[in-house]
Amino acid sequence: MKKTVSYASIFDFNNLKKYWQAFSIFYLVIILLYLLPIGVVIPALIVSISAYYYLPEPMIIESIVGFALLGYYLYFGLQKWIFKPKYFTLNRGSISSLKFNLLKIRILNLDHSITEQKKLLQNHPIEMINLENCGPKVRLLCPFSTFRKLELELVNKLKGSWDESPYITFLGSNDFDHVTLLLLRRIPTAFNLLFFDQHADWNPFFFTDMMCGSWLYHAFTASQMDMVFHIGGGEKAFDATGNIFDAVECFGNGQGIQKYIDNGRIVCLPASRTFAKNPYINYDKAVNQPVKTSWTVLRQRVEFLLEKYHDKLTSKPLFIAIDKDVLIPQDNVQVWDSGELSVEDVETIISTFVQLSNYQIAGVSICGDYSPPNYQSFFQLASLLEKAAILQGTRLEVHPYSLEINEKTNERLLSLFLSFYS
Repeated sequence: MKKTVSYASIFDFNNLKKYWQAFSIFYLVIILLYLLPIGVVIPALIVSISAYYYLPEPMIIESIVGFALLGYYLYFGLQKWIFKPKYFTLNRGSISSLKFNLLKIRILNLDHSITEQKKLLQNHPIEMINLENCGPKVRLLCPFSTFRKLELELVNKLKGSWDESPYITFLGSNDFDHVTLLLLRRIPTAFNLLFFDQHADWNPFFFTDMMCGSWLYHAFTASQMDMVFHIGGGEKAFDATGNIFDAVECFGNGQGIQKYIDNGRIVCLPASRTFAKNPYINYDKAVNQPVKTSWTVLRQRVEFLLEKYHDKLTSKPLFIAIDKDVLIPQDNVQVWDSGELSVEDVETIISTFVQLSNYQIAGVSICGDYSPPNYQSFFQLASLLEKAAILQGTRLEVHPYSLEINEKTNERLLSLFLSFYS
C-alpha cells in the first residue's frame, strides 16, 4: 500500500531522514560508476523524494539505484553512439604526406602561461594563435560540442583542417592536455604517438565528454593514430595499488584500453616501476618494464625495450606529446603531482625514438606550464573536480615562481627538437 503523508510534514527532518540516506546511496553509485554528469545529481533530489512518498518502503533504495544505473547506460549510449560520431568524424582530404625538413613553432594561447615566458618568445620565431576566449570553456573538461567548436576555431585560424609541415605546439597548462587530440586530428597520415605523462589519460568514464584524463581513449578512433608508446606513469591508478579512487580509476582505464593493449597498439614503459598485477588491467602484452633502472635513463635500455618495435617505428612518422608532469619538480612546476624523470632522461628517450623513426616527426605538443585555474565548465564541474584532486593529493597549489624553471625546460626541449633538422 502506498504511503500517505501530510504536506505539513514534508520539511520535517525525521520524515526526510530516509530520503537523505537514499540520496547518499545515489551519490555513492555515481562515484562508483565514474561517469554520470553533474546534471544527473540535481534531479536526484526530486527522484528520491518521489521514491520516498510514492513507492513502498522496501523499494526506495532499489529505485534510486535503478535510476542511477539507467542514467549511466543512457549517458554512455549517447556518448558512444551519438555525440562522439557526430563531432569526431574523419575527413582528411587528399594530402597523404608531411614535409619533414622543418619544425615550426606555435603557441595555442589558451591561458597566457607561455606568453609570460619572454626569453622564449625573443629567442625563437613563434606563431601565436590567440584562443584565450576558448581557454576557460575547455580547461580540464568540456562537452564534445564545446571541444568541436574549439576545433573549428583552430581550422579557421590555421586556415585549414591539417598541417602540411610539423609544428612544435605549446598548449600551456596541462589542464589543456586534451587539446593534443585536435593536433593529432590535423595530421594527414597514419602516425605513432610517443606520449609522456604521469597519468594514463585513457579513461572513458569521466563525468563529462572530453577531459584531460580521457582524450587518449578517444584518439584511437578520432585520429589516424596507430601505436602509442606511453612513457612515465607513477600514479597508483595504473594498477590500483592505492585507495578506492585509484581502484575505480584503474577499472575505468581498463575499460578504455585493454583491447588496445591486447592487440599490441599500446606499449607501457613506466618511469621506474613495473605496474603490479591487478584485476582491472592486464599489462602482459604492453612490455611494462621501467625505462629508468639506474640514476639516469640509458639509451641502450630504451633501445632494448623497443627492440621488437623497430619496424613499427620506422614505418610511420612520430608525434611526440609531452605533459611535463612526467618530470621531477626541480625541472618543471605545475598543478598535478610530479613524475620521476629528469629533463635529461626525457631528452635521451626522445632522441632514441626519433632516430628509430628515421627523424620523421609528425609534430610535438608540450603542456605542463602554470597558470591560475579559470573555469567556465558545465555547473562549474571543473572547479569541483580540481578541489577533489587537491583533497586526494594529486593536484597541487602552485605559485608563479615556477615561470623561470618552466621556461628553462621549454628552451631545452625546443633546442633538442630543432637540432634534429639543423
